[in-house]
Amino acid sequence: MAEQIAIVQDYDTLQFSLREWADKLGLSRIELDERANLQPGYSAKLLALTPSRRLGPDTIGPLLKALGLVLILAPVDAELKRISDSGVKRREDCVRARPLGKAEKDACILELMQKIGRRGGRHRMKNLTQTEKTRLGRLAASKRWGYRI
Repeated sequence: MAEQIAIVQDYDTLQFSLREWADKLGLSRIELDERANLQPGYSAKLLALTPSRRLGPDTIGPLLKALGLVLILAPVDAELKRISDSGVKRREDCVRARPLGKAEKDACILELMQKIGRRGGRHRMKNLTQTEKTRLGRLAASKRWGYRI
């Protein structure tokens, strides 16, 4: 295995580690821009002490390649134990990453939209006056039971 440069668990450490590695290689920011095929001065914005731009999906790959780096993900045993002990499991029936049949997909979308709708309705009702709530209740009753107000 290659030399370990840094242990990164957050964005700031990643940005700091990339800056330190670029400095260790002696690459100017302009040269780094050319190697990563970025616009001139962009890596300086990414790797500044107070960055004005953030690494994103379009810049992380080319920048890593220009610095001769790869990201390797490794589990942290203590965190894995904490996660497995939490007891909260993912609902496999509504996982969007796996292929769903049309009926399953429609059911998951309907459930999600109903949940969002209920949350929005509760939020809206909190901000209504008592008179407005009464008016909406009467309107709902008339629609449900088919009579006019």
